Amino acid sequence: MNQYLSNCPVEALRLNVGGTSPTAIGVVLLNWGGAPFHDLKFKVLEGIASPTRFTLASGEVLTDKVDSSGINGATMTLHDLDVVLISK
Repeated sequence: MNQYLSNCPVEALRLNVGGTSPTAIGVVLLNWGGAPFHDLKFKVLEGIASPTRFTLASGEVLTDKVDSSGINGATMTLHDLDVVLISK
């Protein structure tokens, strides 16, 4: 499902591996704003409980990670493009 965020110039596309009960999730984040977006907070609904991997493809740091009630969330700085990687 694509999400177009109305309060910031960021576009997100979720990709599930394993169908409706995913074993891994990738979320592609694209910043159309032309400048880094600091302190971007995101949530992945119907995420993965107790993921063993919850990182960014770029190697940038995720802070304030949340993993509760089926929601994976964190705060990050998004430059142009990055992918959130979540897996069991």
